[in-house]
Amino acid sequence: MIAFWKSSGEILDRVYIPKFYDPTIKSDLLSLAKTHTLIKIGEMIKEGHLSVSTGNEIGKMAYGTGEIPFVRTSDISNWEIKSVPKQGVSERVFSEYSEKQDVRAGDILLVRDGTYLIGTNCFVSTVDKKLVYQSHILKF
Repeated sequence: MIAFWKSSGEILDRVYIPKFYDPTIKSDLLSLAKTHTLIKIGEMIKEGHLSVSTGNEIGKMAYGTGEIPFVRTSDISNWEIKSVPKQGVSERVFSEYSEKQDVRAGDILLVRDGTYLIGTNCFVSTVDKKLVYQSHILKF
């Protein structure tokens, strides 16, 4: 439940995502800044310490063609990939995207657009690194 109000004049750069304006996030960051060095993701990318890429749209015809997870935004929850994503793809589809996506254990997947799931993220583990991920997801 949203527990704060924003007037239309307070909207920044046409960002209409409630989480973006959540006042608890700012207060939590200010509290952490007392004991931690906080670095923005954009700064880490600019400095070359972190890379970011986006997934692919594989087409609905590829859904259900195999056992390799096609990770969609709804398959990310509680910092992990759901153990049984709704859609699986074939080895052929995986091999078409695996080199470009280059998913490795330790990668972070983050929902970049859509609805209420924006900002939802997970860590890729050694168990689930063989996957293909959707274009609505960023990989760090």
